[in-house]
Amino acid sequence: MIQLFITPENVKELTTISGDTDNDLILPRIEDAQTIDIERVLGVALYEKIYNDLDNSVALTGEYLKIFDKYISKMCVYFTAHYFILLNETKVSNTGNNILTSDRWQPSQKTVQLSEEYKAMAISVESNFRKYMEKSTLPEWNFCKKDEETTNFNDLY
Repeated sequence: MIQLFITPENVKELTTISGDTDNDLILPRIEDAQTIDIERVLGVALYEKIYNDLDNSVALTGEYLKIFDKYISKMCVYFTAHYFILLNETKVSNTGNNILTSDRWQPSQKTVQLSEEYKAMAISVESNFRKYMEKSTLPEWNFCKKDEETTNFNDLY
């Protein structure tokens, strides 16, 4: 199983997802958020650095700990809530697929709206993260760095 950056309890604490929700329903959405969005935001090198440290029980320190606590964990929570709310309206059971709020095999408009609100929150945290990282000196972060030989036109010249 993948090393997860957050727990289902983290998601329940910061969102409207009920504390009674089965953790096994949230875990796959944490993995989705982490592998789809968090890796994209961090880039492969920084993602792997943090992933490997957590996977090997190495405590994050310094700027790694700061960005993890302030930005990464919150982005992961909000992206998880986005996926959980959007994808958990259909529940597979012994009686087949049960649609909880719609009769047309589509999520209700309220569900989509709430899901999009969590996505917007995650994107807001992502934006704050990117602004913070403009001054970062972490060797694994290279999204804001340009070679001195490039021009403003594009990175090819």
